[in-house]
Formats: sequence, structure tokens, C-alpha cells
Amino acid sequence: MAVLFVALLWMLRTCAYRYRWLFGGAVSLFLLVLGSTVTQIQWDKINCDWSSEKKVYRGVVQETPVEKEKVMVCKVKTEDRQVLLSVYKDSLSQTLQSGDNILFYGKIRSPHNAGNPYEFDYASYLLRKQISGTAYVYAGYWRVMDKPRVLSIKQQALACRDKIVGCYRQWGFKGEEFAVLSALTVGYKEELSDELRESYSVAGISHVLALSGLHVGILWFLLGYMLRPFCRNRAMRILKWIVVTLLLWSFAFVAGLMPSVVRAVIMCMLVELGTLGGKRGKPLNILAIAAFSMLLYSPFYLFDVSFQLSFMAVLAISLCYKEFYRIRFIRNRFLRYIWGTTIVSVVAQLGTAPLVMYYFSGFSLYFLLANLLVAPLIPVIIYLALLAFVFAPVAELHHCILFMLEEVIKCLNWGTWTISRLPSAFIDSLYLSSLEVCLLYAFFMLGLYYWSTGSRKALIKVFAGINMILVLLLYIHFPRATVPSIVFYNLHNCAAVHFIEADNSSYLCSDRKDSTYIYMKNIAETYWKRKKMPIPHLLLSDYEGRNVWSHKGIVHWRGMNICMVTDGYWRNKSATNLLDIDYMYLCKGYKGEIAPLQKLFHIKRIVLDASLGDYKLKAYKEECKTLGLDYIDISEKGSFRILL
Repeated sequence: MAVLFVALLWMLRTCAYRYRWLFGGAVSLFLLVLGSTVTQIQWDKINCDWSSEKKVYRGVVQETPVEKEKVMVCKVKTEDRQVLLSVYKDSLSQTLQSGDNILFYGKIRSPHNAGNPYEFDYASYLLRKQISGTAYVYAGYWRVMDKPRVLSIKQQALACRDKIVGCYRQWGFKGEEFAVLSALTVGYKEELSDELRESYSVAGISHVLALSGLHVGILWFLLGYMLRPFCRNRAMRILKWIVVTLLLWSFAFVAGLMPSVVRAVIMCMLVELGTLGGKRGKPLNILAIAAFSMLLYSPFYLFDVSFQLSFMAVLAISLCYKEFYRIRFIRNRFLRYIWGTTIVSVVAQLGTAPLVMYYFSGFSLYFLLANLLVAPLIPVIIYLALLAFVFAPVAELHHCILFMLEEVIKCLNWGTWTISRLPSAFIDSLYLSSLEVCLLYAFFMLGLYYWSTGSRKALIKVFAGINMILVLLLYIHFPRATVPSIVFYNLHNCAAVHFIEADNSSYLCSDRKDSTYIYMKNIAETYWKRKKMPIPHLLLSDYEGRNVWSHKGIVHWRGMNICMVTDGYWRNKSATNLLDIDYMYLCKGYKGEIAPLQKLFHIKRIVLDASLGDYKLKAYKEECKTLGLDYIDISEKGSFRILL
């Protein structure tokens, strides 16, 4: 890399203009090598081979723990690795704070997925968040050390954010108003309910609940308006740039240094820097510098959803806003504001639509109406929140501001709820692959190319490109026959085996007779819905159908026998003629050994469910080796599928 850098300097000084392509190629190669090197360094900091046994670890709590139903989840740094620790709840665990030094005894495992079809890639998500492992710690197997707390910059930022959230609570905000206010102003989203998130998502304005360029832009506009007298000469403009930069970075600090906020602050800082010389930099160059600096600091930002959506929205606005805005000139100032807001909303939504469909499998139809509602209310909420802190010592004025703030938030929530309940407000089940996302963006770029040139040659190129895209899409979505299969799911709280026919009808055998579909909710949302499967027929008791019959956990389907053992029904029984069992499915609830089952069944292979405890799992593995039986450990191998 050093050699490349020296070569670049030499070429910059000696190469003629006609060899500029050579310099450009060398720069590209240098950046590629630099990016690969930085990524490898970051990956070496994350990758870790953890011990297979339980050990005592020392760590520091990095963020404020999040309370779940049964555990307190906290990010802990052990030596030079970050671990996601789940501490079972008790009175002591609920006192954990950011910066606490703790000792804990447990088994840390590298992030891994369950392997269920079309599930969320949780392992990659954690690794890209620079989390090297996960662990569960029981009550009594950890303690806080007496060592004084030393907070990092990020922890100090989060502590500052928590103080502001605490002020909102002291001022009497609660429920949905408190949740929205905390999310809009400092990015604290822990109090947002699933119903509230769904309403904003269906309305197409969930982006307002995540701090981004919109919120930074509102604050930047206010600062620019207040500091207008500082634009008279160069010295005053420098002072203005320093003040604006400090205040914007202070806001980013309070917001926990979120990637989307950092990106927006860097862009605003560069734009302000450009005005010092009386010129404005090109938006695309500024966006590229912001992206480069952030990715140089942490290459894994590239896989952050908020980073992708934020940059694509700004990129789309930078490329398309002027072209769309010039379609119609409007003299009326109010209507011109509405027109500008509409163009920004449409362009940003189009720029992020493929990513939204890819990550969230849906698209809002009333996003334009919702954004027209949001555009005037969000600045009001942010400005009123600022005024609430400024005039906190003046009791009567402060109460008046808080009342107005609460009413504006109620208006926002009511408008969002109303829009989300309109007919056909949201199109779901839009499942895109990464290739289809790239094809959609290629389609947008072809359209923009023709829009900007308008020539016949460009039109021919555009139609040729569109035809290629359509051929690829037809190939991707060409109907393929469903292959009959058996799927053993990897679910810790529910043992389930799924028998799928060629016509997508199916049968489900589970140990949760009364609440199977509650435990299978994620499978239904990802796998069944994507494959357009109807709800499976649940084999609760003895059943006989066209290709299947079941009795006491034994399922015969298409010539194969699967036996699910969830209790002691088969213990102390024997038979003269052994029943062939292709897969013996051992689940939580069976306390016996495998050998007694061989008095009833001729077992070909054992399947060990993920619900089994570590001790029982180890014992069954040893017994399988002793008996010479093949086995499949679902907790280790993940969900697996048998094609017929």
C-alpha cells in the first residue's frame, strides 16, 4: 500500500494529461487495497474462537441494558472483544448501568443462526455490529466489581442521552407521546411499542422515528437562520462555521453518535466549510467524502440499514431533485413549499424503495400524504423541545411549551394512525433478492440517463437495458414446481417437523398442541408466507389422510416413518416385530435413553431437537456413538430439509 501511495505521488507530478486514466486507475487500486486492509483489521478484532467450556470472564458494560421479558440484555466488552450478554432478571440485574465492571461465569458462543428457511441473518447482523459472541448468565453467576467506572466517549454520549430522556419523564410525558418525543429528538427508541412502529411503517414515515439527515437539517436550518449576521465577512463566516460545527456535533453526541446522524453532520460541516470561500460544494462530492470518511473509520457501516437508506435518499435527492422541481414553476410561495416538499418526498422514497422492499418486504402507498403531514410537524416538535430546555426555569412559560409540545405529538400520532388505517395503505409480501434490488436501481439509472439527455440514441440504449432487465426478472420469477419435502425446524421452545406436498398443502407435527402457531409465528411470516403456503394441518392426534397417517407421534408420509418422542409413552414397552423408523425425533420431555426404544423400533437415524438441554444432548450423543446410530444435532447443524 505504501508503494502504491508513492507511485501515486510520482504520477501526479510527472504524468502528462493524456495519461490521466492511468492516474485514475492507480487511485482506484489504492482505495481498493486501503479498504481491504481496513476491513481485514476490523474483522481480526471481531473474529474469535471461544472456549467450548464455561469460564469466568471480566468485562465492562458498554451501553444501558435493555429489559426483556426474562432477561436483561447488555453489550459487554471482554478484554478486546464485545459480547451480547443476557442476564436472567432479578433485583440485582435491573441495577446494571453502562460502565459497570462485572465478572460473570458462562459459555460464550460465536453468533450463529437457527438455519430455518428464509430467516433473518442474525449472526451476520451481530458480527457487523462488532459483536463477537453471545452468552446467557444465570442469577448468582455474576457480580459487579468495586472497580470505579470509566466511561468511553460513546458511553458518555449515551449517558447524556439517558439524562435528557429522564427529563422528559420528569416533565410528565408518558405512553406514545413520550416514546415519539424520545425517538424524534435523541434517537431513544426502546419505548416504541410494536403497534406504534407498525402505524408509522404502514404510513411510510418510519424514517422520522430514526434520527437522520431530516432532523439534523432542521437543526442546521435553525442555526443558519439565527447566525445570519455572521455572514458579513470571512472572519465572521469562520466563526459561524466553528459554532455550527460544534453545535451539530454536540447534537450527534447527545444522539449517541448514530451513523445516520454522523453522516448528516459531516455533510453539513463540509457544506458550511465550502461557504467560507463564497462557494458551495457539489452535493455528490460532499456525499462521497462523508461516506469515505465513515467507511474508513468502520467498514461495517456499509451493511448498516440506516446507513444504506440514508445515503440512498440523499443520493437520489442530489441527482433528481432539480430535474423534478423544474417540471413546473409555481409562483405562490405556499404552493411552492408544498411542491418542493412533495418532490423531496417522492424522490427520496423512490431512491430507497428497492432497499425498503428488500429489508421490510413491503411498500407504503400513502407515503406522500403522510410526508405532507410530517413536513410541518417535525420541525415544530424539535423546536418546541429545544425551547422546553431553554425556558425550563420559567415555570408558567415552560408548562405552556410542554402543553403545546404534547398536543403536536398527539396530532402527529393521530394523523399517522389514520393514514395507516386507510384501505390498501400497505403492500406486503414483496420479497426481493439482492440481484433484483440491483436490477431496480439499474432501471432507475437508465430512466435518469434518458431524462437528462433526451436524445434518440439514449432512448435506444434505455430500451435495450430495460429489455435485458425484464429477461433477467422473468428468469428469476419463472415458476418452478415445489418438491415434496420434510423440514425439521430449529426452535428452542417448540419441536416441530413439517411435511410439505407438491401442491404446497402441508402437515405439521409439534409438541405444542395448544399454542403451536404462536411459537411458529416467525416461520409463518418468513417461510410460509414467502412460499404462499396455506396454514398447515396440525397433527394433534390420530389422523389419516391421502398421503399421511399419524398415531401417538408416529407419522407415516410418502413411504417414510418419523417418530416424535416428547414424553415417556413408549418407555417399558416392547414388540415382537420392530417398526422401521427412518428418523427418531427426540425432544424435550423424554427422560429415558435410546436403547429401550430399540425394543420397539428399528431406528435408522436419530434427530436431536434444539429444546434438549446441554447435559441431555451430550448424553444422547455418547449413546448414539455407543449404539452405532447416526444422529443429527439440530442445535448445532440448524434446521434441515429432506427432499423426496
